[in-house]
Amino acid sequence: MPPKDKSAYSRTWDAYVTKSFPRIKAGPPHQAENLQPWQVLNTTDAEYTWPGDEWGDARAVAQILDTCVAPYLGAAPQAICEIASGGGRFTQALLDRYPDTRLHCFDISQAFLDQMQRRFADEIALGRVRTHRLTDRPALMFKTLEKAGLRRTLDAVVSFDAMVHVELHSVLIYVATAAATLKPGGLLAMNVADGANPRAFEKLLCNAPGAFRLGGQAGPHFQFMSREIVDTMLSRMGFVYDLHDCNGRDLFFSARLDDPEAAPRAFKDAGSNWLPAA
Repeated sequence: MPPKDKSAYSRTWDAYVTKSFPRIKAGPPHQAENLQPWQVLNTTDAEYTWPGDEWGDARAVAQILDTCVAPYLGAAPQAICEIASGGGRFTQALLDRYPDTRLHCFDISQAFLDQMQRRFADEIALGRVRTHRLTDRPALMFKTLEKAGLRRTLDAVVSFDAMVHVELHSVLIYVATAAATLKPGGLLAMNVADGANPRAFEKLLCNAPGAFRLGGQAGPHFQFMSREIVDTMLSRMGFVYDLHDCNGRDLFFSARLDDPEAAPRAFKDAGSNWLPAA
């Protein structure tokens, strides 16, 4: 039985899957001439099959993986963790690229996980894909991966087009979990919202009135950070990294775990006892 947690994140994305996406699917596809420069959306496909398809086409997915993942990952990774897998847009591409890889897919939304279970029923039956529901327990992902025998053997942790919506405390938990489960040299690849980017700032201007009404709660709006924050977070968690520009708006990074002891040390030095690996 799935957990009963109904956080603002889960409510937001359950509503997107069950209410917003059916309206999007029934309407006309996005047209480039109707979009603002800051809107990065799928203007190629004539229809959208799965929730999230409207956010980017197959070419955009391929560009991100070619830039952020493929150059840093061996040809035959054994296990990849995907955070906020959504409707499986990147999941499908990862399965196609790495046919011998097992994917552990985590999401806060049960409605999204229901879509994943429909889309990848065959892969789930074969053991290639496992889906997991995130809750408000910060150690859940770590314990799930540890139970699967992946502590310090995981090849990669990836999350695209999701952490832009997630506030810094939660992003840090995901980065720290990657630091505790990746093998030495393992890959962490993500994109986050860079508030200093001119196009991202335009999105901030458009998000601001609606986000203001939420009173600090999570929602579909972006949660902005900066290159300085990313540098501090990755460095303190033991990663060395490269930055990328894949869409003209967001901050993408590919980080390798260089010092597996850095994250436990950072938590201990700060007086925090959260990190399970500590």
